[in-house]
This record gives sequence, structure tokens and C-alpha cells, in this order.
Amino acid sequence: MLSRAEFYAVRMWTLLFAAWGALYSIVEFRHIGIDIGTNRRVIDVPALLGGTVVRVIRASETLGSVVVLDVGHGLFHSYCHLSKDRLPVRGDWIGPGERVGRLAGGPSTLPMGHVDYPGSAWGGIHLHLVISTHPESAYSKVAGHRTLRAFRDPADTIREVLSAPAANKSRPFVPQTFEVVEEEVEMKIITSSIGQSLAIGSLVVQFGSPEEVEVALSKGLEIQEVHPETHKRMIAESNLRRHDRLPFVLVYGDPSGTVYTFAGDELNPVYDPSTLPVLKQGAYDTVTWSAEEIRLRLAQQEAARS
Repeated sequence: MLSRAEFYAVRMWTLLFAAWGALYSIVEFRHIGIDIGTNRRVIDVPALLGGTVVRVIRASETLGSVVVLDVGHGLFHSYCHLSKDRLPVRGDWIGPGERVGRLAGGPSTLPMGHVDYPGSAWGGIHLHLVISTHPESAYSKVAGHRTLRAFRDPADTIREVLSAPAANKSRPFVPQTFEVVEEEVEMKIITSSIGQSLAIGSLVVQFGSPEEVEVALSKGLEIQEVHPETHKRMIAESNLRRHDRLPFVLVYGDPSGTVYTFAGDELNPVYDPSTLPVLKQGAYDTVTWSAEEIRLRLAQQEAARS
């Protein structure tokens, strides 16, 4: 089993707290936890903090098996998308770094009774970690726990744990620069010949599935037609803003000249680097991959989403 420092390292983070998603419903459109990717490995999950097991859900429809720890101070850590393999029982004490469970191997089309059923809200092998003040708010709609303020950003706790001397004397992480803002923001659909995106204030999010497009359209949002080059620039600038909290490198080598950001375990295109002064300043580390490496990575990502 990986150590806490290895499992929760920033390079493993694949989806951050408060990220947008059309199908999220506990807090509408918002991701209430952090996703820890494992490069498609089915491995055991170490506890971030020690705590008493207060809930064990063996077959949540959306999240697979879930283990909830009471870690004290009124906080609960929910470990989601686990398999049914050797789950703990209510009342067990799990110490820091000890096994909580094993990640589900999927796919989501497995029957709910299967040991590796991961839940319907699953896009590949990963841990979905939620921190909140209610033991059931990670997997059910609890009154008073339907806004982001009812949840904690797990990244903050991970930083504290991995910065402590007990965690292999890891260096502290760079302070968080992203602030969750919950007031109403203007949302509209941006469309051009390259496709459709959702603009949320200054962020432009590419739709990941036909279902997300349908949900957005059902909200009756304004649709704005833009020039394809404008659309590409908006996506590129938004990609960089959304990566502000993750260290990433710029990937070169695509024969088309497209540059990509690589953070966590995901490759995202920067369509027009010449429009982004920050790239010209050499602010980010760069690597060069072969065209085949880039093609394979993009194909794997697409397969994981489908």
C-alpha cells in the first residue's frame, strides 16, 4: 500500500474541490470533494487522518462503496468509489495511513452487487474524498448541506498533513490561490464551429458529455455565438486559470503545433499559446513528448470519459 505522502501527493490530484460539472447535484454544478487518481491502478487507500468508522455503505448507486470516518472536531471524511473488498465495520478505529479500503476497479456498468462496482458517477479508477460536518452529506442530500460552505476543501487538509514532520518531512505546498465564491455568477453557452462550451463568469468549461449539454440547455441559458478563434482563446485562458492550484508542465511535440498543459493525470490543449503572455515569459516548466505519446494519452482520456 502506498504511504500517505505517496497516495495524496499533489501529482495524484485529478479533480479539485468546487470544480464545475453539469451532473453534480448535492451542490448543484459543483464538485464537493477532491479526486485522487492512481494511473488506473486498483490499490488500497490509506486514511488521511485517523478516525472512527461511523458509516459503511456497501452499494451506493452513484459512489459505489463508501466509508465515513469521524476524525474529530465535528468533521467527517468520506472515502468514495471503494470496492466491497474487506471493508471495515462500524466502530472500527483506523489510524493515519492505515487501510480504509480498496479502490473499485469498475466499470460502472457492473451490477451493483459486484465487488468492484464503482458507482454511476465514475469516470475511471480514483478516490473521491469528501470532508464535511455531516456523516451522510457526501452521498445524500442533507438539509443545510447543499452549498459549498457545508464542505471543506480536502486540499487544505492534505497540505497540512503532508507538510507535518511526521509525513516524511515533506515540504509545505504552495499556498492556495483559488477562492470559492458562491454568489450567483452569469452563465451562458458559448458556441462556434469548434463546438459548445459553458461560460461561468470568466471560466469557460468544455462540455464532457451529451448529458451535460442537455442539462445546460434545460436551464434556458443564453447562447452566444463567437468566432472559432475567440472560442479557442477563451478555452485556453480558462484552462490556465483552472490550473492555478496545480503545478503543471507545458507539453510540446504535437505535429499540429498544439501545446498542452499536463496536471494531475490529464492533458488539456492550449490552442493558441501566442495569445497567452504568461507562456512567453517562460513561467512554466516544459517537456517534449512524441506525437505517439500525446495521441495515446488523449485516447486514454477519451476512453475513460466514455
